[in-house]
Amino acid sequence: MGPIEIMAFAFAIMIILKLLVVLFHPKSALKASGAFVGKNALMQFIFLALAVWTGYYIFQYFTIVDVAAIMLFTTFLMAVAFAAYWELVVPLRKKAFQNRHRMWLSVIIWLFLAVWTLYALFV
Repeated sequence: MGPIEIMAFAFAIMIILKLLVVLFHPKSALKASGAFVGKNALMQFIFLALAVWTGYYIFQYFTIVDVAAIMLFTTFLMAVAFAAYWELVVPLRKKAFQNRHRMWLSVIIWLFLAVWTLYALFV
């Protein structure tokens, strides 16, 4: 198995384990999530490091156009999950927009990906 297959395998296993925990031990899942409350910078660092690590391998096999299309698909799947709790999503968005200074890293990353995609498509 190459790096992409290993990441896909890890993804599948993590999804199955997470679903099992959420279905059969929801309090454990909440407790695990709660352990990271208030550690926003640490969480951003961890997820950014994981994104860089996985991105290193992904961009060796796929173009930014491929990745952007896959990310659009993923966005729609995430929206399906969020739509079930839309009454919670809207207030969360309002709070996030009121604290935009905390979103600077995400904004830079998403803008970079969008510009890179457009560049690859049209230049």
